[in-house]
Amino acid sequence: MSVSSRPKRNISQQGRKGKSSTAIWLIGGAILFVILIVVAININNARPVATTAQPDLPAEWLVGSSMGNPEATVVVEAYEDFLCSHCLEWTTTVKPQLVENYVKPGKVRFVYHTFPLSGFAPASTMAAMASLCAEDQGAFWPFHDRLFNAQRSGQLAFTLEKLVEYAAELSLNESEFTRCVSSQVHQADIDATIQEASSKGVGGTPAIFVNGTSVNSDYPTLQAEIDRLLSVGG
Repeated sequence: MSVSSRPKRNISQQGRKGKSSTAIWLIGGAILFVILIVVAININNARPVATTAQPDLPAEWLVGSSMGNPEATVVVEAYEDFLCSHCLEWTTTVKPQLVENYVKPGKVRFVYHTFPLSGFAPASTMAAMASLCAEDQGAFWPFHDRLFNAQRSGQLAFTLEKLVEYAAELSLNESEFTRCVSSQVHQADIDATIQEASSKGVGGTPAIFVNGTSVNSDYPTLQAEIDRLLSVGG
């Protein structure tokens, strides 16, 4: 009896261990599943602007903070703040359509203007300054994309240390970039742009102009105005 009872006891213990192991596995699997869902949601919500490479345009069409055919009769200008959520939305939805349908075919030239909002200071000014310092090294558009990609991380993503990190990622000269930002080389340029925008009645961002005329920032309105101008020769 004693011999026959031992195996039963062992089987019972193994059964308990098996149930315990299965429960642990199920709980662990459930936790992992939740983690994967959260990661997937975060990845989906943190869609990148697109790329941090130069736009796929002829080199001679990339001048400073403008892109497109220098001879284009229609010029679209955008006054934006890198920390403005509406600007990020415009950059991820309207700008790609503008570039694909009008800039690449040579019909439109697009110009970006820095317009740091006081509500996001000092990060807004730091970002604007950094973009112009990147422009000095011929990398405005890749840096433009990198800054918008960093927006969801908040103001701490726009400290001097972080901005230098972005410059390093893009293989810019770090010492020149750091000196440019820290010494506020382009403060006068930023001030001039703000004054220019204010004279045009810009009070918020994004502010879009087509051949000097203010238009709503949604794509259908922008498209209609561009097509109208193209139909009459600009």
